Amino acid sequence: MMNHQTTLLIGAMACSVLWIPAVAQNSSQAAGQRPTQAAYQLRSLGIELSKQSLVAALANSDPKIRALAAAQLGQDHDPDAIPPIEYALSVEKDVKARIGMASALGSFHDPKGVDHLQTMCKDTALPIEDVIEVVQEIQIAGSSSAGCADIILGSLNRAQDIDYRAVIVTLLPGMYRGVPGGQSDRIISSLEELLVDDTQQQSVRAGASRALTEIGSRSSVEVIRGAMLREKDPRMRSGFQSDLNSLAFTQDRAQIDGLFVQIGVAETSTAALAELKGLAQQDPESRQYIANRLPSLIAIAAKGDLQLWISSLRLATELKIVEAVPVLTDLLRFDNRGGPTNLSAAVRLYDDPVAKALSEIGEPATDSVAGLFRDGDPPTRRRAAVVLSNIGTVKAHEALRLQIEKEPDPELKAFIQRKLN
Repeated sequence: MMNHQTTLLIGAMACSVLWIPAVAQNSSQAAGQRPTQAAYQLRSLGIELSKQSLVAALANSDPKIRALAAAQLGQDHDPDAIPPIEYALSVEKDVKARIGMASALGSFHDPKGVDHLQTMCKDTALPIEDVIEVVQEIQIAGSSSAGCADIILGSLNRAQDIDYRAVIVTLLPGMYRGVPGGQSDRIISSLEELLVDDTQQQSVRAGASRALTEIGSRSSVEVIRGAMLREKDPRMRSGFQSDLNSLAFTQDRAQIDGLFVQIGVAETSTAALAELKGLAQQDPESRQYIANRLPSLIAIAAKGDLQLWISSLRLATELKIVEAVPVLTDLLRFDNRGGPTNLSAAVRLYDDPVAKALSEIGEPATDSVAGLFRDGDPPTRRRAAVVLSNIGTVKAHEALRLQIEKEPDPELKAFIQRKLN
């Protein structure tokens, strides 16, 4: 049989992906789907699942039934159930039932549920296992648990709460994002102390390392590395190494985000572009992060930030960012900033940075650019033809060949023919 600490730890691991109140699983019971755990338990306790029966069960003498009834009403998503659950919560005395009812209101996005939980987690009279359960529910609801930080952090130093440390460390990353500076420093230092304390259970030390990684604490890299070098258990060493790798990537992402800001400033753009190129060439993960971010950056810059526009297009061109092809193709159609006014100008790619970027990206841009022939106006078709002629692959030439037969612009038609000969 699992003890309460084990149950809470399992709940903590589920928090990030599922809405599962600690009192009862809150999974779907739409028509044709499996009944929830709450439904099974209610039936086993002789409670029917009709709305009338469940509302009546909110006043049952058994607090477990009251909590389960609230959980099932929340799962049924009938807004008529909100007022009776709110009333039941307002008069409820049992801690577990209060958590269950507040969580049920959270499934309706009723702020009274989270407000009640946030009040509960500040109650110093509550046992730590109940506070942990409350924090889990707040974080599942996507709300700030920062108000619970004092009690949670205080419990880390209490000998009577030692069995809950492995659970508590899983809550700290979610709590970290909303606390003021002093408390955020306290969270980091508390986790680092647990990590380097070899008298702590392995689950606590491993959890502390993982929490520091989730927080993205760059200052903790050497602390984790030191713990790894001292560790004798190969599984623990492997876990620490994995955390170091993840934290290093987090550092790179923060660095890249900073460089993206700098390329939009004339005084820093050249150096920042060189650094971004270096990161992309040295590290595949950094390159992928840059590639994922760059299309939205180009789209934002196209709305009027000239320096960012020039820099982001240059980065897409020099790194040949395939992920930028859709946004560049749209710009080839809709944005004539610096674009050619006639075919002679279109051939000079320095006048058309969008066409130049697509030309450098090459073969992966062929289908997208060729699609512009179908609905593009004459300037757009000219730009598309120039890009495809510069790509110069068999596939690009085939797209040009197909366009000759239906191209109404005699000058462009002659240009395509010359490129194919």
